Formats: sequence, C-alpha cells, structure tokens
Amino acid sequence: IHHMTFVHFDYAYNMKVNVCVGVLNSTVWVAWCVLHRQRYAIKALLVILITNTFLLLELFDFPPFMWTIDAHALWHAGTASLPLLWFSFCADDSRFLEMEARQSPVLPRHAVPPVFNNNGKVLEKQA
Repeated sequence: IHHMTFVHFDYAYNMKVNVCVGVLNSTVWVAWCVLHRQRYAIKALLVILITNTFLLLELFDFPPFMWTIDAHALWHAGTASLPLLWFSFCADDSRFLEMEARQSPVLPRHAVPPVFNNNGKVLEKQA
C-alpha cells in the first residue's frame, strides 16, 4: 500500500488485486448461501449476481455515449439500490438467528433478548 500510495500507483495491478478479492468474496458468499439453504439466501445470491454482472461494465469500460453515459455511470445506476436488498437479507438472517437462539436448548433463557414490536413493546416475556 505504501508503494502504491507514495511511490508508484499501478492501475492495472490495483484492478487485478481488487477483482481477485471480489471474486474470492463472491465465492465465499455463494458457498455460504449454498451451505445454509435458507429461503432468504436468494437475496444474497441476487446481490452477488447483479454486482458481478455490473462489474463487467467496470472491467470492459467504454467511452461515453453521446458524451453523457459511460460504463461507470451505468455501474452506479445498476448498483445503487443493492444495499436495500442486502439489508433485507441481513434482517432476515438476523430474525432467523434470533429464532434459532430461542429454540436452542444450549443457551440459557436470560441470554436471549426479548422481542419488541415496532412501538417498542415487548412481544415475548422472559420466563
């Protein structure tokens, strides 16, 4: 990092490293989705698929069309809403883990927090 920042910045090398890290990250998430086989995991798979599809725009850059829209602009347009889908996946996974913890005979009852509704009222009392 010091060399790239202060001595010489090699854009091609930087892209290769970032693509390798991205492919590794995508592979691990796909493996997680396959191993866990939860219904909501399709959301994570969609985010990965869409992100990797739009990544092709970054890799195979093209000049602006009519001096307005280029590959980078389409990348941002295509990936701008993906955090909402990813948040939905994370929320579903958190709900699943909370439900799993409540049904676990290993965890003591006081280790599982109470469930609250949208108004802040406790839905499930502790035993």
